[in-house]
Amino acid sequence: MWNNDRERLAVRWTGQFRLSDDEREIAWVEEGATVTISDGWVFTDRVELRGLPGGQIVRKFYRSGVERPFEAEAQAFLSTVLQRMIRAGMFAAERVTRLLKQGGVDAVLAEVERLQTDSSHVRRVYYSALIDQADLTSAQLTRLLDRVRSSMTSDHERAVLLAQVLRARSISDDQRVLVARVAGALNSDHEQRRVLTAAVDVATLSPVLVAAVLDAVQTVGSSHERSQVLRAVAQKGGVTEQTSKQFMDAVRAMTSSHEQRQVLAVLAAGSGASAPGVAAPVIAAAGSISSSHEKSQVLLDLTAKGAVTDDTATAFFPAVNSITSPYERSQVLEALVARAPLSDRLLMGVLDSSKGISASHDRATLLLAILKTHTLTGAARTAFIDAAEGISSPSERNQVLATLVRSERR
Repeated sequence: MWNNDRERLAVRWTGQFRLSDDEREIAWVEEGATVTISDGWVFTDRVELRGLPGGQIVRKFYRSGVERPFEAEAQAFLSTVLQRMIRAGMFAAERVTRLLKQGGVDAVLAEVERLQTDSSHVRRVYYSALIDQADLTSAQLTRLLDRVRSSMTSDHERAVLLAQVLRARSISDDQRVLVARVAGALNSDHEQRRVLTAAVDVATLSPVLVAAVLDAVQTVGSSHERSQVLRAVAQKGGVTEQTSKQFMDAVRAMTSSHEQRQVLAVLAAGSGASAPGVAAPVIAAAGSISSSHEKSQVLLDLTAKGAVTDDTATAFFPAVNSITSPYERSQVLEALVARAPLSDRLLMGVLDSSKGISASHDRATLLLAILKTHTLTGAARTAFIDAAEGISSPSERNQVLATLVRSERR
């Protein structure tokens, strides 16, 4: 059944049927099948067709429920309702097949405009049929996508069509870039996410495609939807020294600390976080997360991957120092200390950061961990004593200083 409620036009069929070449008549109905077309709300007009052997058709016509001869009045009614059905998108696939044979892609695009329809659905079914039946060149696809952007208003219909374009086996990287740019014009965060994640579903991401996707994701306001796009980019290796700034800006713009962590955790889990020119921006982005817990979890992941080095220390310690929870900060610093031996620069950074741990137990535990893995001399020893003397609990402070003395005697 097909139904257009706005105009109260209903069509029911039990088998295949085909229009005449001039699209004013139904020229063939499958043997034994029926086609019923009705129009109206109260006083319904109706045409009933039944297919017979040899291609014959039995035709009946009812005016306001009363049967009339199938003559000029009935033929005019059928012609009118068929045109309405065509304008509503029915027969699109068959019509596109015929138009392609007659005039190629240009004929199809011209026909969509000739229909003068404001319906995004109708435009989509015609464009979908065109994509299914023709191998579009980049120029032709560009024309089609321009129309999608300018003449279709439904985000859902546009997203369905864009996803179809991305599924084409012959789609080029340039065409993926075009789709990503059109996706940036969608108003629905959900539909944008659907299209953009499909756009990066490719074996190797080019910097141009990543840039187009990251441009488009700026208009995705939902942190959850944006997170899924950024995670997809990260999983495909799209975060490089060339793209890291744009990527991290998109991470920072999210309002959800949880979603920020989810994105950066993908990078921390892979090899990309330790790549030259990427590790420091990832760490700096982690530092922008407002939640101490979420921030510390990302920094713990990065520490475990060996991303904290002398080169990234400038980004790492400001990020750690912005953790307001004494416990969370101490956990991150202890994880770094456990990767002993630390360079002088990293060790001094840990000692300086420990002074911001207000909880006596947490600071003492960290300092004791340092003594287990490092021999302190010079500036490091002085910084250690300063940190220990700042412990507010006398028993915790004395334990740390006594352990220092015993380690030096050994």
